Amino acid sequence: GRTGNSVRPQRIALSPLLTFMQCPRRFYWEHRLGANGDYVTTGVEQNSMADAGKPAGIILGETFHRLVAATGEARAFSRQEVEGYFSGLAVPEREKALGLLETMYTNYLQSPFSPSPEVRILTEYPFLLHLEGAVIKGTIDRILFYPDGRITVVDFKTNRQVPQGFLLHEYKCQISVYAMAVQEIFGKTPSGAYIYFVRPNQIISTSLTPEALSAVKREILEIIDFIGSHDQPGAYLRALEMQKQADACGTCPFIPWCEAAPQ
Repeated sequence: GRTGNSVRPQRIALSPLLTFMQCPRRFYWEHRLGANGDYVTTGVEQNSMADAGKPAGIILGETFHRLVAATGEARAFSRQEVEGYFSGLAVPEREKALGLLETMYTNYLQSPFSPSPEVRILTEYPFLLHLEGAVIKGTIDRILFYPDGRITVVDFKTNRQVPQGFLLHEYKCQISVYAMAVQEIFGKTPSGAYIYFVRPNQIISTSLTPEALSAVKREILEIIDFIGSHDQPGAYLRALEMQKQADACGTCPFIPWCEAAPQ
């Protein structure tokens, strides 16, 4: 499973690295083979699917991010603006999704991360982070610049509830990478990095001490080096057995393909 030479990829997106954290096997299917997990089926009719084959939960998350990115100022929720995104759903499911979206957006407007006149914000901000010969590219949901000089970074999540275990660890690594990118671009370590779960309306922070950021950097570089030196599926199966992160399986669309998934 190992290539002839260990090659650190010069540029890699953050998303595949986060997928690897969830499960190296999923990484191989999704990013080595290019399989789209949105369209994996079990051979029986699935619930909560749009006409195009995309799960309602995915549509809900994408629509919330579009709504937040397009809104430079705090304004009321408008069903007419977003109904088209749910047109492929059955009427009862569409109404439920629109209700959830309104709740999520209302929570967001009442949160510390919604637009306000005195705080400058950058939304969907693209970045390149340089880490020891590797360049990680990604997009930060929101950066807030306060009048007193503080900077905070925020990642919006639309999960039904706050996850525990390794999935929460992955989210904290993600927001830590955002903080490192802000540090590199703006020359200042953020004063806070937050994961905002808009559906249960809960905010989770992560440590930005030099030690904590160094640990995330090491973990990310280890994954990059593994990816650069292994190209056979057997290597990713062994990596999965070593990590034994069964708590990530519940969110994985490839469960129907995976003999290691819980039955």
